[in-house]
Amino acid sequence: MDEDEEFQAAIAASLAEAERQRARAGPQRNTDIIDLTDDNSASDDEEAIFERELALALEASKQAASAIASVPSSVAPALSLPKASARAAPRAVSSSASPAVSPAPSQSGSSISSSSAQPAPAVQPGPMAGFLSDRAKLEQERLARQKRHLDERASRNGTKRPRTESPPPSSSSPASSPEVKRTALPSVAEKTVDPNHGYFWDGEIRQTGNAHVKIDPKRPRFNITDIVSPTSDLEFVLLSSYCTDTPWLTTFLPIDRPLLLVVDPDHDQRSHAGLKHLGIGDWLRVTPRIWQSRGVMHIKLMLLFHKSGRLRIVLPTANLVDYDWRDIENTVFVQDLPSIHDPSAEDPQSHDFPTYLWGVLKSLNVPAGLLNLVNTGYHSLPIQSLADLQNKWDWSKVKAKLVASVAGNYEGWYNVRMYGHPRLAAVIRDIGAPPKKGKQLNIECQGSSVGNYTTQYLNEVYKSCCGTDPISWIDTPKARLSKLPWPPVKILFPTLQTVDESVFGRNGGGSFFCRKMYWHKAGAPKQLFHNAKAKDGPVLMHTKMIVGTYRTGSLMMTRPTPLALPTNGKGKGKEKVEVIVLDSESDDESESDTEQEGSTTEDECGEGAERGPEAWIYVGSHNFTMAAWGSVSGSILAPKLNIANFEMGIVVPIKDKKELEKLVPWEQPPKRYGPNDVPWMQEEHRNQDEPTWRQLAATD
Repeated sequence: MDEDEEFQAAIAASLAEAERQRARAGPQRNTDIIDLTDDNSASDDEEAIFERELALALEASKQAASAIASVPSSVAPALSLPKASARAAPRAVSSSASPAVSPAPSQSGSSISSSSAQPAPAVQPGPMAGFLSDRAKLEQERLARQKRHLDERASRNGTKRPRTESPPPSSSSPASSPEVKRTALPSVAEKTVDPNHGYFWDGEIRQTGNAHVKIDPKRPRFNITDIVSPTSDLEFVLLSSYCTDTPWLTTFLPIDRPLLLVVDPDHDQRSHAGLKHLGIGDWLRVTPRIWQSRGVMHIKLMLLFHKSGRLRIVLPTANLVDYDWRDIENTVFVQDLPSIHDPSAEDPQSHDFPTYLWGVLKSLNVPAGLLNLVNTGYHSLPIQSLADLQNKWDWSKVKAKLVASVAGNYEGWYNVRMYGHPRLAAVIRDIGAPPKKGKQLNIECQGSSVGNYTTQYLNEVYKSCCGTDPISWIDTPKARLSKLPWPPVKILFPTLQTVDESVFGRNGGGSFFCRKMYWHKAGAPKQLFHNAKAKDGPVLMHTKMIVGTYRTGSLMMTRPTPLALPTNGKGKGKEKVEVIVLDSESDDESESDTEQEGSTTEDECGEGAERGPEAWIYVGSHNFTMAAWGSVSGSILAPKLNIANFEMGIVVPIKDKKELEKLVPWEQPPKRYGPNDVPWMQEEHRNQDEPTWRQLAATD
C-alpha cells in the first residue's frame, strides 16, 4: 500500500470512529466527539469513568486497526455513509448517520455485497496502523496514572474515593432517556442534572461546592461553573461583588461578551459614582457613591442574559474570588426566567421583584454602564435600560421577596419602609409569616461579621423579623427601650476552637470579623452567642442567613398602642407596658393567652385565616449588623432611617421542617458558647506576621 492509500485508510478509520462516537452521544449532540485524552471529560464517578474510557480506548483502537487492514482504498472515503448521502462530498459526515458501520456503497450508489464484489487483496499494516495500535497502550498508561494520582490524593486527605458504581439516574434526568446519551460536556454540566434539566424555573437554594467537605447526594451544591454554563449561550453578564478577582473571572467567562461589574469603590473615589474600563474586551466596572465613610458596597449578584432569551438571577453570599467558591461555605439562590416573546402584547407587570431590583441597580450606577455599552455599539443588548427588567421576562413564578439596603439617610415613612430591616418587616407580613397568636418567633442569625449589639437595637431588628412596622414602637421612650430584655435571638459565629479545628486553622479566618472591644464590653450579649459549625465538614461558613422558626409561647414586650398619635397636639397615646422574658433556649412549650409581639389578632387567626409558613429564611449579603440593616430613629411624624452599606438578599417561606433542614448549613440546634469559649477575633488570635489564608490563596 502506498502513502496515498494509507492516508485514505486512516481517513476512513477516523470517520468510522466519529460515527461511533456520534452514536454514543445521541441525536441531540451528534456533532460532538468524545476526546478520550481530555482530562476535563464529564464525570459522575472518577473510577467508573476510568473503566469506561479504558474500554472505549481499547475498542476504538481495535476497530480502527481492523478497518485499515480490511477496507479497499477505492471505497475508503465513503466508509459508513448511508445510502441517502452517498452522493455527498467524500469527507462530509451526515448528521443522521447510522450508529452502526454498514457495508460501504460504491461511488455510483450501488452497495458492495459478498456476491458481487471481488475480495479485497490483503493489505499489510503500514506506519499509521502501527500508530493506532499503540494508542490503547498509551491511553491505558495515562488513565492508570490519573487513577493512581486520585488514590494518592484521597489517601493524603484521609478521605475515601467515590464509589465505583454511578448512582442510578432519576426517571426524569437526561441520562435515563433512551434518546439522550452521555456526551462530552464539562463535568459541571452533569452535576446540575435535575428534573428541570439544569434549569431552575421555581428557584433553588444550595450551598457552594467545596473542596474540603463530604459529598451528600441528597444536598447537591452549586459550583460557579455550573451557574454560568453554558457560556457559549451567554450574551451579556451583570455582576456585583464586594471583592473581585478579575483574572479569575476570565477563566470561566467569555471575554468576547460584554460584562458590567459593580464593585466597592476605592477609598479616594467614594464621594462620586464611577465608570471605568477593565482592559479586558468590553468589560466595564461601575461604582456607586458611598454616602458614609464607613459604608461599603457589599451586594453579591449575577444577572446572566442568554442568547436563547433566558435570564438567570443569582444571589450568592460568596464574593467573586476563587476561595469563596472552593474553601469556605457559602449559599446561593438561583432562578431562571423565560423571556416574553412579544413584550408589546403583554400587559405591564406589577411584580414586586423586578420593580424593586430596578431601584437597587439604579442606586449602584448600573444605568451609566448600560448606556456606555449601547453607545459603543451594543445596540441589541438584551437589557438596554432597567425598565426592560420588568417588560422582557416572565416573573410570575418568582416567589422569593427581595430585601435590600441602600446606603443613605431616609426620611418619611415611604422611604423608611423601602430598605433595611423595615423592608424586611414588610416582606414578612407579605408572605404571611408574622407569628400567630400563641406562637413565639425564634431567629438564628449566621454571618461573617459581628456588630456592636445593644438590647435596644436587637429588639428593633427582632420586631421587624416579627413583621412589626416601626410605626408601632417608634415613639416609645428611648430610656424604656434601652431596658428591654434580650430578644430570642441566636447569634452564630465560630469559636476560636472551631477556627483552630477547621481545615486551614487560624490562617483560614481572614474572612471573619469580631472586634475585641465588642466582646469584652460591659453588657455584651454573650449569652446569645452560639457556635457556627458547618454540618458537612471542618470548614468555616461565610453564609449570611437568618432563620425564623416558631414555637408555642408568647413574648410580652413594651409596645405602644397602635398609631400612638398625639392627642390634640398634647402628649402621646397611652402605652401598654408589659415586660416578660422567655428563655429562648428552653425546649419546654409554654402556653399563654397574652398577645405576642408581632403576632396577629384573634380575628385574623380564625378558621378562615390562611395558614402561615412553617418557617422562613433570609439569604443574601447582609451580616447581622447595624451597618447592614440600618437603624430607625425620629418620631412617628418624622421617622428616619440610617443605612451605611449596600446589601441585598431574598426572603423565602419554608413549608416544612424537612425543607428547612435541607437548606440550613450549620449543625442544629447550634450550641451555645460554653464558659471557656470565645469568638474568633483576628486582632487577638492571629499572629500578624503570618500570612492569612486569603493571602496564601492569592499566590496559588
